[in-house]
Amino acid sequence: MIKVFWLFMISGVKVILTKGISVALLLLSIFIKGKINHFDEKQWDMYFKNMKEAFILNFGKLIYLTATIVSSFIAYILFRITDFQYPMHLAIILCLVTSFYTWVKYRKEGRQKIMDGFQNIRKNVETN
Repeated sequence: MIKVFWLFMISGVKVILTKGISVALLLLSIFIKGKINHFDEKQWDMYFKNMKEAFILNFGKLIYLTATIVSSFIAYILFRITDFQYPMHLAIILCLVTSFYTWVKYRKEGRQKIMDGFQNIRKNVETN
């Protein structure tokens, strides 16, 4: 019974970590881009106005993939700490199941939500 509890806890931690790592990677990439290019407000406006849809979607996929790999590795460590048998297999299965769920959700509505959010950014840039 305790193993079922740990399985659900580790699954929840993995999902939350994937989201948190995704946000952290996005913010880190924006920070690095700004530091390297020494962007001011007008340059950021132009950057976001000229950004292509394909780049946005591919960059989002890259961020999600990276976050999924990192959170799956952490799930593997947690499976080992809680003495699960075959922790690597469980981490891989958990990674595949959550990735499949995300893919289905993305195919239904995710792409449009990403593009709607980016359109809001563009509108804000144009009004300022």
